[in-house]
Amino acid sequence: MAINKYFGNISTLAKRGAMTALLGSMTALLVSCGGGGTQGGAPTAAGTLSILPSTGSLYANVPYTFNIAGGRAPYLVVSNEQTLLALNFTTTNNTFTAVPNQPGVVDLGQDPNQVPSRKVTVTVRDSAGTEIAGSYDVLQNFLTGYGLSITTLANCSTGVPGATSSTQACAGSDSLITLVPVSNGVRYANKQMRLTSTFGPFSFILDSTGVTGGTYIATADTAGVVTARIRVQNNATTQYAQFRLTDVATGAYRDITFSVTNANGSDVALSTIPSTITLAGATTAQCGTGVVNVFVFGGKPPYTANTTFPGSIGITPPTLQNSGDAFTISMFNQNFCLGPGNVVITDSLGANTTVNITTTPGTTAPVLPLAVAPASVCVPDGGSAVISISGGNNNKVINSSAPALATAVPTTGSGNFTTTINSLGAGGAIGQLVTLTVSDGANTSTINVTRKTTCP
Repeated sequence: MAINKYFGNISTLAKRGAMTALLGSMTALLVSCGGGGTQGGAPTAAGTLSILPSTGSLYANVPYTFNIAGGRAPYLVVSNEQTLLALNFTTTNNTFTAVPNQPGVVDLGQDPNQVPSRKVTVTVRDSAGTEIAGSYDVLQNFLTGYGLSITTLANCSTGVPGATSSTQACAGSDSLITLVPVSNGVRYANKQMRLTSTFGPFSFILDSTGVTGGTYIATADTAGVVTARIRVQNNATTQYAQFRLTDVATGAYRDITFSVTNANGSDVALSTIPSTITLAGATTAQCGTGVVNVFVFGGKPPYTANTTFPGSIGITPPTLQNSGDAFTISMFNQNFCLGPGNVVITDSLGANTTVNITTTPGTTAPVLPLAVAPASVCVPDGGSAVISISGGNNNKVINSSAPALATAVPTTGSGNFTTTINSLGAGGAIGQLVTLTVSDGANTSTINVTRKTTCP
């Protein structure tokens, strides 16, 4: 019995051993397959340290997301251009987002038709001391015009229509604007762009009938190309002009400057005598006034004159026909000083010159009107009254119409002073009127004195 039981135990042990071996092999198989469904895992959790992407283009003011893969957290992230891309922090995350600033200085040697950019390096270091670096171009982000051209439809020298010249715009001719607006590095078909004249002698042709205006809205075609047409004034002089290109949807804009050429201008520069006018007022309370003849020379007549201060400056005649003639300029506003004002004189070709006009207060104090206070007074028998005298010329004299009833002490004075009116004799119960006259040699002022026995 003992022997049978022993062999039975051996059999049981053998079965258990086989089962254990089978389970072990299954466990090994599961481990080799990645843990039953965990094959692959998180792509950034393990492996060699790297930053993704390792190169690329970043637009200023636009968020950009970086990925850190592999290595051992935490990670130190820095950039070599802190003002351009402010990165200097430690993180345990595998992603971070940064917003680059607008580069004010760009790298040299770039193609003029590419978006201006500046290179920046981002370095990541893990806790094991491994470093990896990525190199990126931070692109300026604003509305730009690629392939922008302004081409005149006539030769500036001959004025022959259709004879295209290298000049951008000719006086008295039309020019074609062609450009591709780009924002955030992308062309936009059907985008509306507003063109607005900021300065210069031109306007936009608004429709097929030839109507012109200072603002034109153009829609980009399916290739993202915008075209517009401008017309320059007939007598415009050679000068710079400018229009503003604005994205209607976002308000982003860019100012475009171009040149206007006039090949037939006068050989003698437009000028005036005098070129400046300065007038002082009669007193410190008045601005200068007067009339001055301004002679015009050179340029190409006829000449016109205009001012931005019509309430203070008058101009006659409105037009001069010959060089050497004069405009009559009148400064007539005593209460408003020009510091300076101006008169702009323009010839028939559009050339202009400015006469600056300055008016100032005078240096002499104004003479105030002669005044007495009070102007009427009652003085009883044996009484007196004090009168203040001001203004007028410096020296004053006081006279009484009835010196036996009332007299002033003193009877003369200078500048501003006071005098005392004393009663004399008997005024009576009804009262008598005495007139004291103050004279400064040019004007008089009257003090009415009632002389009574008793004043109310």
